[in-house]
Amino acid sequence: MFDLGFPPYPLARPDRLEAALARPRHYAGYEGADVPAQAAYLAEAISQAQAFMEGNKRTAYAVMLLFLARNGYQTSFDGIAIADWLIGIANAYETGSGVDIQIAAFVTFVHSASVRKSAPQT
Repeated sequence: MFDLGFPPYPLARPDRLEAALARPRHYAGYEGADVPAQAAYLAEAISQAQAFMEGNKRTAYAVMLLFLARNGYQTSFDGIAIADWLIGIANAYETGSGVDIQIAAFVTFVHSASVRKSAPQT
């Protein structure tokens, strides 16, 4: 988080973070999700896990960018756009309405703003 200019925040719920980090592999294995979809599911999972005392959406954004970059993708979205999407998903969870629709739209957004430029890093 220092690279983004924010201090690191304490990890309050490691078990929730661990579950969130497993989300891309689950979607890849069971639903055939490609890299941009996995990145979107990862960001949503980290944001909703609320594993950190503060900075969950910022962490979700940073991890999503890293995940995409390590897999050879460049993006054309900014942190504000991602925060807006993640807040919309959180609101859907709170109201219990339209969660799947919000997440599907977020996946589509991440796809539209991600372009593969190189081979994945190992």
